[in-house]
Amino acid sequence: MAITGAGDYFGWSDTKGDNARELAEKFISRFPEIASRGKGRDWAYVGWLAELVGFLEQGDWVPVVWWETMKDEPETLKALPIWSHGQENFYWDGEESFISPANPEFPLPPAGYVPDLPW
Repeated sequence: MAITGAGDYFGWSDTKGDNARELAEKFISRFPEIASRGKGRDWAYVGWLAELVGFLEQGDWVPVVWWETMKDEPETLKALPIWSHGQENFYWDGEESFISPANPEFPLPPAGYVPDLPW
């Protein structure tokens, strides 16, 4: 499934016109167990995300963690692949696809921890 700004995000039929906050609220209500794992403060991750956004703003780039012909699972990534608009983003070796070596990569976020918070 492609995730685009074309309307029905995540294949959900009730997201047309939703902004980021509305999508987040729907995600939390539909996946409370996953959302609860992200509760709390993780300043190292916040710093990483801010750095990633600044990096992406320097070009016409988008980070990816999965594509249809990906050889491995997203969990095996060693860095965050960055796709660039207007260029070939992967190459083929037989039936397997690989990220183009011309594409930039970004370090993965730091490993986090689950703090013991009162809420």
